[in-house]
Amino acid sequence: HSIGQNELQAGLSQRGNVSWAHMRRKFFELAHAGSSPIATEALARIVGLYRIEGEIRGWSAEDRLDPRRVSID
Repeated sequence: HSIGQNELQAGLSQRGNVSWAHMRRKFFELAHAGSSPIATEALARIVGLYRIEGEIRGWSAEDRLDPRRVSID
């Protein structure tokens, strides 16, 4: 089972930005079913993104750029 093109398109907002909540939910469903190691990896990376965003919340737009560019490991 894989995420189809229509499901990926559903994850896009009207402005063309990814809805992380929607995409995370799809990855969670796949990972929970045990059918996709890629979905499990995607969830781990999304957690990393949320961690970074939590740490830089309240910073100026300019100051948030560098932490967002750091590789998520």
